[in-house]
Amino acid sequence: MGQARFILSAFDLNLWCSVLETKFAVDDLAAIQAIIDADIDDDPDFTGFYSIDSDELSGINERFDVGFDPASLNLPQIEVWLERERKGRSLRDVPYLVHTNFELPLMLEGRKKLTRFTDVHLKTEEAFDRWVEKGLLHKEVFLEPIPESLKPYVIDPDHGAIRDVYYTPADDVDEMDRSTGLPDRRYAWRTFRNH
Repeated sequence: MGQARFILSAFDLNLWCSVLETKFAVDDLAAIQAIIDADIDDDPDFTGFYSIDSDELSGINERFDVGFDPASLNLPQIEVWLERERKGRSLRDVPYLVHTNFELPLMLEGRKKLTRFTDVHLKTEEAFDRWVEKGLLHKEVFLEPIPESLKPYVIDPDHGAIRDVYYTPADDVDEMDRSTGLPDRRYAWRTFRNH
């Protein structure tokens, strides 16, 4: 069997993104499955995402000579995740830095001026909203009713609107108005500001 490539990620629960990652090669899937107690019958191709505790991380570092040390970051809320690299089906395959899942730190650093989510995941929204409450980000929510012609195709019959959430740096609120393209404000909207 050839080598499989894996990715270890340190996920910052405060910034809601990976803050440290490394790739490493594995020539024996059974060895890594034994370290993380993955049931080979449930995931024989190792396609899942696995939360890694400190003992498992030590085992991976020792067996595969990885040297992954998220503790050196001195961050209070970190989770370590392991995934198998997926060739041909991943944002990681593109030849440039993808900002997906890095929107929050890019905004806080001032390198990204606008983030838009459609039907955003609750945990992602909560992570951004912490910074809205601190007055660093501005948030607007737009609701657009789902057209009657599309309602038969909606998975959840109670899902009656598309919810777009926009964030911009609090000192750059005008960027929101230029970028949303919603001059008539026909959508229901709420503004969250911390004055």
